[in-house]
Amino acid sequence: MNLDYTLLSDEDLIKIIERSSKELQRRKDKLNKQLQLAKQHERSSGKYTHFFCATNTYGYKPYAARIFSKGGKFEREFFELFQSSNSSQKTISGNLHFAEGDILELREEITRYFIAHEGQLVELCYKKETVKTAMIYAFLEDIISLEELFQYCIEDKEIIEVIDDLKD
Repeated sequence: MNLDYTLLSDEDLIKIIERSSKELQRRKDKLNKQLQLAKQHERSSGKYTHFFCATNTYGYKPYAARIFSKGGKFEREFFELFQSSNSSQKTISGNLHFAEGDILELREEITRYFIAHEGQLVELCYKKETVKTAMIYAFLEDIISLEELFQYCIEDKEIIEVIDDLKD
């Protein structure tokens, strides 16, 4: 359909632009929702497996969870693992099933974030590292790329190692 926009009044042209913009946003939202559902399906199928075992006191119960974005909110999907406990400690163990690109939150003695990359779990940061944690959430929202996430969360670890080597 070809329209001769020169024949339209400014008011009609503005209405077309506004309606087109709203329709484009609606279609983008629909595609993003479909993409998120496809990613969730892929992740729940679990392409990789990693055995996880952790023991800690009841004040800091160990857990393993997949972190994902749902409607702009970040949620945890806890892995169902074997649990045993006594009066002062709790132990969990079992296989974690995950897919490439999944973000996992693992609490042992401390809580850390990992990403599934090339079949391995790569540590990104401690939960208390708020700037890096914000970058993880930006990655989950598709605001930054995997390369940018690695740059924020991993690259500086290599720099610290080099600096430590220079001390000798």
